[in-house]
Amino acid sequence: MGDIASAFAAFSSSLAQLSANPSSAAVQQGVLSSGQDLAGSFKSTANSLTSAQSDADQQVTQNVAQINLLTGQIAQLNGQVAQLTGAGKDGGAIEDQRDQLVQQLSTLTGISVMQTSEGETITTGSGTPLVMADRSYSLQTTTGTTACSMCSTQTESTSPRQFREANWEARSKFGIR
Repeated sequence: MGDIASAFAAFSSSLAQLSANPSSAAVQQGVLSSGQDLAGSFKSTANSLTSAQSDADQQVTQNVAQINLLTGQIAQLNGQVAQLTGAGKDGGAIEDQRDQLVQQLSTLTGISVMQTSEGETITTGSGTPLVMADRSYSLQTTTGTTACSMCSTQTESTSPRQFREANWEARSKFGIR
């Protein structure tokens, strides 16, 4: 079994041979064989795409869990910094810890950080809040037939090109290469 294009070319060729010699059992068997090869190529490609989708889903799920863990820790540190500065104490060491966590977060997804009087506010590149002062907001993802939470159509009704573009968009939003 080869790629779909080669299998389709072989199948088309066998059909042309059959139209020229319809009563030949050998040619008929050739059509059946090349048709089975074509079906096998489709199945192999579908299995490869399913595996790639599963790997991408797993990576996105892991990244979202890590993002949620980091944003929770950042929100806690924001609260500690606010308490310390409110009591007139230096929160520099905790701010350094928070900055390290923000740096880790930025490797997982595009973020925007704004300093407010209550602490840092962190949003995704598209503006979805992740941390506001001492509160964190969790991201969620779904896997399975909808491919990802970023996709607006189900994979069953999505062309391979649309699926690749939607999957790439979701992966790029979470910094997956």
